[in-house]
Parts: sequence; C-alpha cells; structure tokens
Amino acid sequence: MNTDTLEPDVATLPEAPSREDLFPEEEGEIVSSMDVTRKIWAIRRIEKLIAQLDKQDAESCQFYADRKASAQARIDFVKASIQAFLRHHDLQRLATPNGTAYFRSIITKQWPADEVLMAWAQAHLPEAIRLRREPDRKAISEHIKTTGEVPEGYQESEETRLYLR
Repeated sequence: MNTDTLEPDVATLPEAPSREDLFPEEEGEIVSSMDVTRKIWAIRRIEKLIAQLDKQDAESCQFYADRKASAQARIDFVKASIQAFLRHHDLQRLATPNGTAYFRSIITKQWPADEVLMAWAQAHLPEAIRLRREPDRKAISEHIKTTGEVPEGYQESEETRLYLR
C-alpha cells in the first residue's frame, strides 16, 4: 500500500484470470482439475456478485418504498390542513390559481354474499337475475332507490372526501 496516497499498489493486487483462462473455448481440450478449480472460483465470485446485487436491489426498493410512504404522509398532512381550513370557513369548494379544493360525497355499497343476494333477488326482483345465475347489482340498486326495499346484509355508507383539481 502506498502510504502517501492511501491507495493500494497495483503490483500487490491479485490479477483476475481472463475469461479465456476460465472458460477455454477449444472443444477437444481436456479440462484439468486446475481449470475446474478456476471455473468453480469464477462461479462463486459471480454468485457473490449476484447476492450483492440482490441485496442492493432490495435495499433500493425499500429506500424508495420509504420515500414514497414519506411523500404520501406529507400529502395526507397537507390535505388534512386544507380540509380543516375549508371546514373552519364552512366552504364546500375553494378555487385557487393552483387548483380547486372541494368536498364530494361518495356512497360506498357493501353487498351481502352472492347466495344471499341471489335468494333475495329471486323472491323480490327475478328480472335482476342474469343468465349466469348471479344477481344484477345495478337492477337491484335501482329497485332499492325506487322502493326502499333492501336485501338482508346490504348497507350503504357515505364518505366525504377532499379532491383537488
């Protein structure tokens, strides 16, 4: 090692065998045990490199997953502050030069199991059963809207979300 520059001396580094030394191309050549030893060494070296690359790949995936999670947390925090501002000032919509923030209600439907819905549709709305023998949720939704009659296990929940344009 050269103490002035803290770099290893090139003469002391072992020289890696060339590809031709490791993998002779001549078909008629008899492979000696030394050639096999070199090839095994080469395989081990390549396997170590692959393991290092796999580790780096996993670490970089985790790094970017953490960055994405952090960025999403920041977005959620800023959205919460916008929601608080809109609610504090009793606003449903606010247009700004960078976009519009507004509330919108979304209805999430939770359906019962197909067997339960099928039995209900058979009794109350037979035309809602398709040839594939499955309930027609669209027809049942219309029936619920018009009559107010709902199958057992059906629920609706309303959620207000903030959207940005």
